[in-house]
Amino acid sequence: MRELNLDLNENDVNAICTALDLLVSLNLEKTEKQSQINAQLAYFASIKLQNNSPQLTANEARIVYAAVSCAKLILAGAYSVETEKKKELAPYIFNYNRLERQLQVLDDMLL
Repeated sequence: MRELNLDLNENDVNAICTALDLLVSLNLEKTEKQSQINAQLAYFASIKLQNNSPQLTANEARIVYAAVSCAKLILAGAYSVETEKKKELAPYIFNYNRLERQLQVLDDMLL
């Protein structure tokens, strides 16, 4: 299985974990099965990132990319969430802007 390495600082990891938690809580998936898969991927990606082991599988990298993109949309006002959840994302706006570009390149490589 192909793994992807990311060069992240502590603030990046906090930003990603915050976005992953929020993405899972939004329940955007069409099926319960997909919701469970995404929650597991988000969990394992968070654990790896928090343990300074950012070697993500392709699917973990995709869920991280989705979470970061979702966070950017929320902060831009394109997707509505509770004010408290939006406040949790706000300190990381610059991280999300930078990370989304990096993750887009990785996602393109996976296609």
